[in-house]
Amino acid sequence: MRRNSLILVALALCFAGVRLAFAAGPANDDIANAINVTSLPFTDSVDTSEATQAQDDLHCGTLVDGNTVWYKITPPKDMRIGFHVDTAVPELSMSIGTESAGSLSLYQCSFAHNDALDAKAGTTYFIQLATCCGTPGGPVTISLQDVPFLSTDLRIEHRGRIDSAGVVEVSGSVRCNRQTPPGSGVTVQGTLTQGSADGWLVPVHFSDGCSEQWMPWSTTVQLLSADGFASGRAQLEASVFACDEFDSCAVPVTKAGGVRLR
Repeated sequence: MRRNSLILVALALCFAGVRLAFAAGPANDDIANAINVTSLPFTDSVDTSEATQAQDDLHCGTLVDGNTVWYKITPPKDMRIGFHVDTAVPELSMSIGTESAGSLSLYQCSFAHNDALDAKAGTTYFIQLATCCGTPGGPVTISLQDVPFLSTDLRIEHRGRIDSAGVVEVSGSVRCNRQTPPGSGVTVQGTLTQGSADGWLVPVHFSDGCSEQWMPWSTTVQLLSADGFASGRAQLEASVFACDEFDSCAVPVTKAGGVRLR
């Protein structure tokens, strides 16, 4: 009855000369109108509340996607593209397909707010943002950027400390070729040996990310053998592992050298 009443009211308004306004979907609601990303960095904000579904939409796994909007990019060179999605919409997926509109193959998909694509030069990638599982749409901001190669460097200090209880502390410094944000992974770990004594470095984690400037690290050594450490020379091997917010990881760097414990 309520629906019929609403229809009658709408008809009455039309006959009375009143024009009804209906919310329009976003311009990139359909894959045929995907926003073409021609340069990086790129940022776009869209309200997916009125976005619709289409038969050729991608599906992230077996979940039902709805309220889809589209972007596309054809990189001029092989590159790693980082994606960041900022939204309060629950269960928003990002699916990436290749080939052409109407015959897409799902390349990858994720519900993470940060993701990355190892893109090939000349290949067109279609990027679909979609709500999931019947949840409503809402404002979404998507950002794309070129993610440069990440590398690290490591130094070890050739002097260590040992206290009266045999607890050893070793140190050094690390840096990256570019800044990574807080929360990205930077870890130093390794081993220390001295004759029949050996132990592993308690891992050092940098919560503020990696810097282009040398960052000092210091840690104690967890004894693994029955024999303990003593004053004198020991052999230290340390490695640094670093990734950015897009899980672009540097090749681990390992340095080894003699350390005098005092």
